[in-house]
Amino acid sequence: MRIKNRSKLTNDSSGKIDQQLHRVSFREIKTLWEILSALTLRRTDLVRARFKQTGLHYSEVLNFLVEVEFLRVTADHITKIRELSDDDEKMKQQLVQHLVARESRIRAHLNEFLSRFKITGGRFEIVMDSKRRRRFSGIRNVLLDLDFLERDFHRPRYWVSAKYVPFFVEIKSAAPTTALQLQAILRAREQLGRNAEIAVLKFERDRLREHPAVASRIEHVAANDVSAGYDILSFTETSSTGAFADRLIEVKAVSVINWHFYWSRSELEAARKHGRNYFLYLVPACKNGFDIANVRIIQNPFNRIYLNTESWFRQEELLSFRPRPESTLDVFASV
Repeated sequence: MRIKNRSKLTNDSSGKIDQQLHRVSFREIKTLWEILSALTLRRTDLVRARFKQTGLHYSEVLNFLVEVEFLRVTADHITKIRELSDDDEKMKQQLVQHLVARESRIRAHLNEFLSRFKITGGRFEIVMDSKRRRRFSGIRNVLLDLDFLERDFHRPRYWVSAKYVPFFVEIKSAAPTTALQLQAILRAREQLGRNAEIAVLKFERDRLREHPAVASRIEHVAANDVSAGYDILSFTETSSTGAFADRLIEVKAVSVINWHFYWSRSELEAARKHGRNYFLYLVPACKNGFDIANVRIIQNPFNRIYLNTESWFRQEELLSFRPRPESTLDVFASV
């Protein structure tokens, strides 16, 4: 997913947006959504009256859901554009996804806030001095409420929750950045991938624990050869007689927001070459590292993902060029 970049807001407009966000909370978002879900006729006056029985900030919460494109409001009616989950955690994930992906004034303000985050001790974090608190405390509070951020209760320091780090790395990679910042982001992505590989190594050894001789042969290939096209050599039991086939595993640390991952040319070629012996492990990040219990294992991903454009969106982001062997030096001539 490539994220478009909007121009920065003026200090005045940014401040107004942040003031409005001060009045937006997950509790009141959920309250409004439950009211809308219970009503067949969603007249604005009726919805407002129901909300005011328990909520305080109807206009701000309604405008927030309009900005992130969950609702549309006409003169006297509210329409759902898309659904939100009944589950709190999934609802928060949906709100974060649309907050980041939808072009809006809130998104522009969010971009400015996230651009202040730095990589410190392996985490993306921000220290909120008085100037930043005046400008960004509203969006900070919304992101805390949606579990996108965590906080230090002893000082004004906040960091991206581990479960959203893959998503945040993707956001930062798509945004304008300096060479040094890009290097830090790439290092963070590499470390995230390496940690996911270690989690899968343990997962595979547990999976084959009843076959200790086989489990002992599991190899972390990427630790020694990054060009192999896969990360881990493991094994698949092929019959009741104890025969095993190679299982070549490519590991991708992903966010449950969108399960987005990048596939290199060498990985794609290995997937094509090895077919059913090649497995893609999509490992979702979670608050405590990786949710290995919910890893998605895809056998023969060249067929099931790369060739399956009906179910997977494929975006070619890099093009490779080289002169043809028969070309002369004229191909390098300048105009």
